[in-house]
Amino acid sequence: MSRFHWHRVFRALTGETCAQAVLRIRLHRAAGWLVQGDMPIAQAAARAGYPNLNRFSRAFSNAYGSSPAAFRRQGQIRLPNPTLRTGSYPMHDVIIRTDPARRLAGLPHKGA
Repeated sequence: MSRFHWHRVFRALTGETCAQAVLRIRLHRAAGWLVQGDMPIAQAAARAGYPNLNRFSRAFSNAYGSSPAAFRRQGQIRLPNPTLRTGSYPMHDVIIRTDPARRLAGLPHKGA
């Protein structure tokens, strides 16, 4: 499937964009670095891909409900609160089947 269609499918299934998922995963990794080691917060922010500490702190606080320093003091790794979609999905059922071999023909086409 094309990357554009993949983005639509991913958003329909999870309720978040691919970019939002990447940021959520990066923040989760940073949360682990903060709790499990003595890495400075600025270094965890840089490793997570944030250009400065302010942006990291703001994103981390939005995801976890506390600042990186307070999160470290608590000493517990917990998941951010993603608002993933639940319920029915507007997707067709996927059926995987094995068909017998057959010959196919293709014709090149240009234009409308």
